[in-house]
Amino acid sequence: MNRNPFLAIALVCSTVLLEGCERAQSIAATQLTPSTMSSGPPSAVIPPDVVRIPDIPIPPNGRVVREDTAIIGPDENWNGQVVVTTSYSAAQMTEYYRVEMPKLGWQETAVVRARRTAITFTRGDRIAMVRIAPTGEVDIVVAPSARRR
Repeated sequence: MNRNPFLAIALVCSTVLLEGCERAQSIAATQLTPSTMSSGPPSAVIPPDVVRIPDIPIPPNGRVVREDTAIIGPDENWNGQVVVTTSYSAAQMTEYYRVEMPKLGWQETAVVRARRTAITFTRGDRIAMVRIAPTGEVDIVVAPSARRR
């Protein structure tokens, strides 16, 4: 028999390589599940892609629109704009923010109910204006008060 030793070696190497790749894919598929990708305990689950604003309430099932949100500064002293989409009505969002903002230390100073409702709050040396569209979309602008400038 006249066999090419290089062909035999290449065949063995490619078989081993393919088996190794299949084994690595199998391991990756079992190890990279949501319950194992965190640095916490093995049963920990990776939380959903959520933006948390420390001193602004986000309604249940509300989604921060990242493209329209701009936050400048540290967690408890930030300024900027946060846009949240919801499935709630403007009336529901108005009452939600009037109840939830004071729980985080904001004091309501004024409310204007119109096609687009506006509620202003103060907290320390910052002012927050919560604007609520008829669709329930919420635009929150936080800025330093005149006293701070």
